[in-house]
Amino acid sequence: MRKSEIKKWFVECEFDDECGYCDDPTGVSWAVGYTNDECGIEVDSYVCSKCAPALIEKQKEENRKFDEYIQEQQKLGLIP
Repeated sequence: MRKSEIKKWFVECEFDDECGYCDDPTGVSWAVGYTNDECGIEVDSYVCSKCAPALIEKQKEENRKFDEYIQEQQKLGLIP
């Protein structure tokens, strides 16, 4: 997966040795669940470039399922 595609999902870190999804991080580390608010910068976890594509595909599938659920609820008139 191209770096430009990963950047659409995660924030690139300045280091390359963190991954909460494998024991042998490869490539750049990416911040997952990155927020920057009045409390400061907070990151849920990190993923390496090797694991990022699988995590992105998982998120895309979860998004697709959520969209289907919302559409079904709309058809039933349970939500606008």
